[in-house]
Amino acid sequence: MTDVIRSEISLLEAEEQSRFVEMEAIRSELIRSGAIHKLWEEKQCETRNLTLQADRDLERALFDLEVERAAEDERLAGYLKEKAALECQQELLLCLTKEVDEMRRKLVNETAIFKVEKQKLESDVQDLVEKRGAILEARSVLESEKAAIHILRNFDLVFEEIDVLCLNSLLLRPKFSFSRTVEASPPNLFFPLVRIRLLPDFSFTLLFSKEGGEGFSFFFAVIQCSNRRIVTGKGCSFWTLVELPLRLDILGFCHC
Repeated sequence: MTDVIRSEISLLEAEEQSRFVEMEAIRSELIRSGAIHKLWEEKQCETRNLTLQADRDLERALFDLEVERAAEDERLAGYLKEKAALECQQELLLCLTKEVDEMRRKLVNETAIFKVEKQKLESDVQDLVEKRGAILEARSVLESEKAAIHILRNFDLVFEEIDVLCLNSLLLRPKFSFSRTVEASPPNLFFPLVRIRLLPDFSFTLLFSKEGGEGFSFFFAVIQCSNRRIVTGKGCSFWTLVELPLRLDILGFCHC
């Protein structure tokens, strides 16, 4: 078995040696004929041409890349400017938003203050109107009381004139003609009521009693001005006055 293997190895070595010899012979033949050198020169020439073409393509690609890079830089610069402008606008918008919010808060506060002040002014106006009405009413009352006092000061003269007429006939006439209009009760009443009207909205009613058979004495006076009634008297506690309407448009009588 070993011998067979060795013989096979020897055969393979012999074949390899013969193949090497043949290759050396072919190589020597090619060297002598110049085919290898020519092929090598062609390959080198082709390689140089490819290298030159590759260099030209590389330069062209680099140039195009440079141009594209410059354009990209310009676009980037434009984008940066737009970004800066947008950031400025955003900051301005934020500032405006803050100002608007602040103005809105101020407006809400001022609106609330305005409503409160408006309500206060309306309340003050209402109070002033009420005070004015009260002042006007008080003024009217004061003027009425002033006129009433002025009239009461002249009552004695009126009483004297009435007493003089009553002395002439112990009975009151239905009507007397003074500087004022006097309306009296019918002559058959023992205690007459006399109403004297001075103004359309001002009148007073007198309650008389008969004393000593002659003349009449004044006990009460009801002064009527618009809807206000003032009662005066001369200290006679046992006399009463009938309930009179607010406006003495109809003559009233006292049956005491």
